[in-house]
Amino acid sequence: MLRIFDQAMPSRARFLLSAIPVVWIVALHGILFWLAIGDDARGLVGDEGGYLVAARGLLATGELVLDSLWPPLYAWFLAGVLSLGGPSMLTLAVVQLLLLGVAAVSLRCVVAGVLGSVAAGNYAALMMLGYPTLAAFAYYLWPEVLYLALFLGGCALLVRWPENLVAAGSAGFLLGAALLCKLVLWPFLPLVMLPLFVGRGRRSKRAAAIAFVVAVALTAVAGPALRPSGGAARVDTNIAFNLLLGLKNTSRRTFVDPIAGREYRAYVESADDVDDRTRILWNRIGSLVADRGSFRFVRDHLTKQYMRLFDPESFFTAQLPGGALQDVPAGYHGVSRGLGTFLRALTWTTYFALLAFAAAGVAARPWRHLGRVESAWITVFGLFFFYNMAIFFLLNVVSRYRIAMLPVFFLFAAAAMTRSTVEPPPSDA
Repeated sequence: MLRIFDQAMPSRARFLLSAIPVVWIVALHGILFWLAIGDDARGLVGDEGGYLVAARGLLATGELVLDSLWPPLYAWFLAGVLSLGGPSMLTLAVVQLLLLGVAAVSLRCVVAGVLGSVAAGNYAALMMLGYPTLAAFAYYLWPEVLYLALFLGGCALLVRWPENLVAAGSAGFLLGAALLCKLVLWPFLPLVMLPLFVGRGRRSKRAAAIAFVVAVALTAVAGPALRPSGGAARVDTNIAFNLLLGLKNTSRRTFVDPIAGREYRAYVESADDVDDRTRILWNRIGSLVADRGSFRFVRDHLTKQYMRLFDPESFFTAQLPGGALQDVPAGYHGVSRGLGTFLRALTWTTYFALLAFAAAGVAARPWRHLGRVESAWITVFGLFFFYNMAIFFLLNVVSRYRIAMLPVFFLFAAAAMTRSTVEPPPSDA
């Protein structure tokens, strides 16, 4: 529909319309850049301080001191950025902006290849660069932007070169690195290889070889850091701790009555050994579930978890004046209330607009007119959404975790924006 409207416009009007997203992106990142490195620099929030301490310790001693609850890659990445020298936030902002660009290019490749529309790929890339909640993470000490660049880069290689062994090895490397940013990703990763086996016929042996190469490269990267003993991270401990937080959170809002810090201190003080701490976590979880009973457990989680996940108060808006974190020594305390109100209204508007466009894209059912392989990729993205919905029914939820799901929303929103480009032309009959 947007394409038909665009073709009916004069060339000068089309040029001005095409310039709007560029102006939007430049202005948005200009504001975020200024907020990140200006005189009134933003105070760090939550785990940002822990990542920074771990990165500085790694540079000073060569040893990563980071609790096994956290995946290790971002601390390593941050240490590498700090080693480049210069003002740390300036260097980090530049590097993560480049990574955001890599993620946008990768998403463009995926969406264009899956939907068969270059315009759809362009729309998805522009959304990734100009979506305020995501753009803000380019200036935070969180692994979200690094994760998206790695995960989407791996998917883009498999979409673009599904039968190339070198691309398969590179994709496995990137997906394994993405796992070292997000431990909860591991059960889903095998599904990324599903499209390799669709519509192959006699080439099924080639597909199996490609999948084998992906799996070997992925395991080689992530395996050593995720060993049950001696690794840098413990998946079982991470799951147990987040299950406990999911059970003990009472608020339907991400930033109201936070308990993570208190529970982490209790976890650390519970035992000296990680195995014993993990065992205590599982015992506490079992006791809580037994005390509440199945009905109350399901009721509480249905009425709480998804409200927290889709809370429009994001990590960006919560740090602005008037946000949920305005009374803590963190966030954008140097921002005027007027600018804060404007940025919050802008962010919330884009959030609800994205949900509306994504819903319209799903309703349009673009997969009806795609090939089997392309439809399989649509299925993978859909399964990724439902996988997140399933795990966050149980695990601790904060609105930040919605960032990993954004490529799904961008893909379907792009399908809605370019609906006429992915439907076949009407027959002459």
